[in-house]
Amino acid sequence: MLAHWETPRSPVAPTAIDSTAAETARPTRALHTIVLVRMRHEPRTRDYMARLTLEGLETKDIFRCLKRFVVREIYRHLTSACMSSPTTTSQLDDL
Repeated sequence: MLAHWETPRSPVAPTAIDSTAAETARPTRALHTIVLVRMRHEPRTRDYMARLTLEGLETKDIFRCLKRFVVREIYRHLTSACMSSPTTTSQLDDL
């Protein structure tokens, strides 16, 4: 017999929370990799890092700023690509 604080465990399918976490992990990982590569190899990003370091920001704060910049850059690229391509509502319905 189970105590009042114990609950019986039964095998259940993964919850929606588990699948959502898995779905967000890939884009987050990709963004992390993009920022790391830029920090190491892109001169423009390295200059920006040097400037923020002189302003007193820590590496984790600089990393956060770079992630935001990359996300804005990707968003601008995606939205401009969507606006420039002629898409009809029937094409959207097929998605």
